[in-house]
Amino acid sequence: MSHPESTRHAPRAFAPSARLCLLVLALLAPAWAGGCDVEWSGARIGIEEPEGGPSADEDSAAVEREPLPPLPRGPLLYYVRVDPSGGALAAPAARVGPDGTLRDLALPDTMPEAWRARFDSAFYPSGRELALHSASRRAGSLVLSGSRSPDASCPPVAEGQVFVAPGAPVPDEALAMPGGTWAADPGPGVRAEPDDRIRLFAPILAERLLGEEGIERAFLAQLADLAAVPFPGSERAGMAASYLIGDSLAPVPPADSAVSLFYLASYSADQGYTPQWVRLHRYDASGGKRAYGYVAAADGPGGRVHFLRLYSAESVHLAALWPDSAGAPGEISWTARERCSPLDLAERAAAGGGGDGAGNGGPGAGEAGGS
Repeated sequence: MSHPESTRHAPRAFAPSARLCLLVLALLAPAWAGGCDVEWSGARIGIEEPEGGPSADEDSAAVEREPLPPLPRGPLLYYVRVDPSGGALAAPAARVGPDGTLRDLALPDTMPEAWRARFDSAFYPSGRELALHSASRRAGSLVLSGSRSPDASCPPVAEGQVFVAPGAPVPDEALAMPGGTWAADPGPGVRAEPDDRIRLFAPILAERLLGEEGIERAFLAQLADLAAVPFPGSERAGMAASYLIGDSLAPVPPADSAVSLFYLASYSADQGYTPQWVRLHRYDASGGKRAYGYVAAADGPGGRVHFLRLYSAESVHLAALWPDSAGAPGEISWTARERCSPLDLAERAAAGGGGDGAGNGGPGAGEAGGS
């Protein structure tokens, strides 16, 4: 009997089901997590952790998540430098406290670009109007239009345009702050140029004051700065004058011994010019220089505040001469910090540093900036 030949079929390829694949993956998961080698059915599979830490994108995101230093709190006082066309540059100088006194800006040690952009956005929005003070009460307005950053390690400087009453002179230096911070109602707030009477009596008064202090050869004193300064209740402007012997009104040491004299004097018809605040300093090349120049004034909560340039042999700072309890010039109560000096920032911005800075300084911003 013949038997049919048995047929042998070739083995079929193993095709695991989806359920089996999931089971194997579940069994291997603990090994993968530990970065181990796994041997399965004769095959050796190595699972390794990627080298290094977070990716560059993750690093950047982590930096962005770091909190930025806080911005200065409260309204700010600005030193304003004005060109003949009324274009202005305003550098932050101080915070104005709830009681109206001046306080340090408390700037952070580092000011990254994101912080400066926040500062720009918070304090320099285009179109913001600030009250402008030059000699006493509000003299006009400063309308902001942009900003520039002359120093990447300091706050930006605002750009804008100064507006004063028709016919009033445009000051070359002024102070600005949000309206209502100090005396906001308009008044005779633009400082006039010294007249012939002031120019005549300034050296006479200087020689008298130098003589009273025992300064020999007082006639050698050279006029370094002269300004007409309105005083409350006076029909004529008083004056601020700076005289020097053997020195210059600049942040450099003298070659030898030197003398500086600065005085503020009010005027009355019966007494003429009467000194209200006098400072005389003797110094030499080894140190001790202290000289003053006049900047501007504003009526604060306790009376008129006079702002001065304070010169040493190394630097120059903005300082505030605060009124005493009677409203007369008292003592210097506040001096701007040396770091990020508002005088220096405004000067560098005017020289063309950092145009189109951290925020608003876009097209047209340069039209308002002075040089």
